[in-house]
Amino acid sequence: MSEPAVVFRGVSFSYGGPQVLEDVSLEIAARETVCLVGPNGGGKSTWLKLALGLLTPASGRIRVLGQSPLRARPRIGYMPQQVAFDARFPITVREIVRMGRLRGGRWSWLGKVDEQIVERVLEEVAMRDEAHRLYADLSGGQRQRVLIARALAAEPEILFLDEPTAMVDAHNEGRLMARLRDLHRTLTIVLVSHDVGFVSNLVDRVFCVNRRVSVHAATDLSQGTVGELYGGHVHAVRHGSHLPGSSSDGIFPE
Repeated sequence: MSEPAVVFRGVSFSYGGPQVLEDVSLEIAARETVCLVGPNGGGKSTWLKLALGLLTPASGRIRVLGQSPLRARPRIGYMPQQVAFDARFPITVREIVRMGRLRGGRWSWLGKVDEQIVERVLEEVAMRDEAHRLYADLSGGQRQRVLIARALAAEPEILFLDEPTAMVDAHNEGRLMARLRDLHRTLTIVLVSHDVGFVSNLVDRVFCVNRRVSVHAATDLSQGTVGELYGGHVHAVRHGSHLPGSSSDGIFPE
């Protein structure tokens, strides 16, 4: 039996006030796709930062790919919900994606294989024709696609995606789902999403995060369960009609 990709054991964390996460214990198996759902302020982003080694737990233990999160970071692909940057800085789409090939936190020349991978992932997200455009000039949805490409360029063992459908239209959302299903065969994928319909059609399990964490099979996630988590009625929209007939088209074919 392979080692779990992510392990939390009795993890608690606070920013100096009330606990944001309390006594969280969970495991994510290798090549499993899971999603974190929960209300704003419930601890989803904090959980993600702990798993990435950007925060240190007040108590408990975290292992990612059998290592500390900090040591495992080169083996992780991460797509943040948004990137803060100076719009006056003239960085292109290709240069953003090339960052995914950097190793050791330092700039270096990329080799032929690196450049081939950059071109491949640009093609997969249908941004190859936009590769020379400035990132600042892109729409929100295009920026999202570039950030996904940057995460994929790292050829990670684990892929963390924070709200991957936040600025993606329904048509391209279906393509994204198909591509994630393909990646599921070789990667562990962890999504953070408010989109319950997107979650239920894609993932193996759902982690409901609201200070503590409860785990559900995706098939068991009912409107009642989610409504209780969010503190009110939630309307779940099924996204099955957006799925393409084949996953071979890539993520965002035009």
